[in-house]
Amino acid sequence: MANHLAMYRKVLLLPCRELIVIGHVYLTVIITLLNCYSLKLASKVTTVFSVTKLLAVCFIVAVGVIFMVKRQTFPVTFTHPFDVLPGQEPTVSSVGLSLYNVLWAYSGWY
Repeated sequence: MANHLAMYRKVLLLPCRELIVIGHVYLTVIITLLNCYSLKLASKVTTVFSVTKLLAVCFIVAVGVIFMVKRQTFPVTFTHPFDVLPGQEPTVSSVGLSLYNVLWAYSGWY
């Protein structure tokens, strides 16, 4: 039963790779046509996207401040930051993997 649930989660939650590529190509064509049609309109759309991103960041910061003020924290301690399981020792590969994930999320290697 658990195997079937895992299969359905993969099917329902993850769209196929071709669908993602088609969506990216579609959005690229739409943005290109928008730039060709009117630079003023493209500028306004860019401004809307930028404001939306800033509002999302402000929302995340506000939620963090609310949690700090209410002193509702998750049971996380930073005395052993690389311990996944209690008693597990950090290894070079776990530190390297965590740095790789941070650099990928940040895109800091460009």
